[in-house]
Parts: sequence; C-alpha cells; structure tokens
Amino acid sequence: MKTRLSITVRFILFTLLCIGLVACDRWDSRGRKMKRVVLAANEVHNGWYFAAGDQVVIEGTVNGDAYIAGGVVRVDGTINGDLLVAGGMVSVGGTVSDDIRAAGGVLHFNGKVGKNVSVAGGIVTVEKSAAIDGNLLAACGTIDVSGTVGKEAKFAAGDAGITGTVKGNVDFTGEHFSV
Repeated sequence: MKTRLSITVRFILFTLLCIGLVACDRWDSRGRKMKRVVLAANEVHNGWYFAAGDQVVIEGTVNGDAYIAGGVVRVDGTINGDLLVAGGMVSVGGTVSDDIRAAGGVLHFNGKVGKNVSVAGGIVTVEKSAAIDGNLLAACGTIDVSGTVGKEAKFAAGDAGITGTVKGNVDFTGEHFSV
C-alpha cells in the first residue's frame, strides 16, 4: 500500500513537471504556442511518466504509473501501472493494468482496465467495448455505462444509465437512473 509521503512526493513531482513542460511547436487560433506531447506507438517508457500540454497523446507503452494533464488527453497505448489523468476531454481506449483516477469535463472509456476506475467529471461514458475488472466509482453530471464492470459500481450523478453489465452491487445517488 502506498504511503501518504509517496503520494505527496508524486503529486509535487507532477506539479513541477506541469509547470516546466516544453513540447513541439503548434499554434492556436490566437497565435499562442500550443504544447503537444506524444508518446509514439513504437516508444516504451520505463518508470513514472509525466506529461502535460494542450494535447497529450499516449500511443506507446508506459511501464510504470502515468501522470497526465492536458486540454485534450488520449490514451490509446498501454499503461503497465496506474493512470492519474486530468483534462478537459479525456479518452482512454488502450489498456491500463492497474487503477485509473480521472477528472475532467468529458471522460470517455473504451479500453481495458485491470483494477478500479474512480472518476469525477461532467459527462462520463463507459463504451460497450470497455472492460473494468474492478470497481467503478463516479461523481459526475451524467454517466452512461454500456461496457462491463467486474465488481461494484457507485454513482453520484444527475443522470445515470446502465445498458452494460455490472457484476456486483450498484449504488446510486442522484436525480435519474435507468437500467
């Protein structure tokens, strides 16, 4: 089990990385240099992986925990560890062997997760192709679960819908719930 000190150190390192990150040259409509970070499909990173930018794309493999922040985040590669991610729009279509902790405006999952998913966001979607082997914990405006949750699901949401499979108990607090 991770100690508070270990989690604190990781958070501090992640924050420092976010402040000092420099990425490739792209410009937005206001003439501002955009920060784009890519771990290409043929790349393998060993150890903790830190990335932040306007756009972060993970297509390769991370053998360790990944800490990612960005306006748009897309994870289509493999994370052999935990994924901690925050962004305006987050899409996880690859494989994460351990836990996902995510926060953002729009969170979209259509990959495989080896353990648990904890999310806080505006709109959360667990697609039909998604498989979460552990628990799903969500605090959000709207959640739609079409995929598979291997254990329990707990939601605090304005609207929640389940058309997929939850193999354990479902707890819901909110306005509207449909199955």
